[in-house]
Amino acid sequence: MCHIERRQIHRVFSQLWIEVKNRFKASYLKRNIKFCSRNVVTIYSSKAKLTNKETSILSRLYELESITSRYIILAGGAKADPKTPTGVIIGSKIYGYGSEVLSGVDIVKEKYSGHWVLLTRNRAFTTKFAFVKLLQDYFRIKACPACGQSLQRSYDNLVYLQGIIQFLFAGLGPVQNGESSGQAFDRFYTLNKDLIQERVEAYLKA
Repeated sequence: MCHIERRQIHRVFSQLWIEVKNRFKASYLKRNIKFCSRNVVTIYSSKAKLTNKETSILSRLYELESITSRYIILAGGAKADPKTPTGVIIGSKIYGYGSEVLSGVDIVKEKYSGHWVLLTRNRAFTTKFAFVKLLQDYFRIKACPACGQSLQRSYDNLVYLQGIIQFLFAGLGPVQNGESSGQAFDRFYTLNKDLIQERVEAYLKA
């Protein structure tokens, strides 16, 4: 099935999601992600413009690939006390999400460079939804001091995720020039920490 027809892509992807839920194992994921990714690239890589449906399929595929890539790397155990590039401890789930987004940037550059702007912007917008959820959590924690959750940690999570969003919108130049997304993000975050924090403060005061 080297040349899957377009109408089959969605079915392949949907089946893959089901299998991921039931059999989330590194070896299985490597084999099937590679298969599905190769066939989508075959169909879409030469297209100058994608339809909305094709964009949705390609976005979901590369996001799934970046998620599983990070899962395989971290399968041996979660990183203890993960930190931002400036040394602030944040939640492991937020750190994992950010790492997955950065991994996805590298995947887009490697495999879907013809749709670089479209896919990275789409990921920025989906990351905004995650930020809004964190923002809701922050206000919930603030309203319940007795709940035993750290308001400072919630705030630090917000700053880190906002840094990811701003990087996707304004910091990808070095990645296009050959630098890894991780290195580029570390420098971007460190240089722009105050501006990122100001954006978060604006949300909190709104």
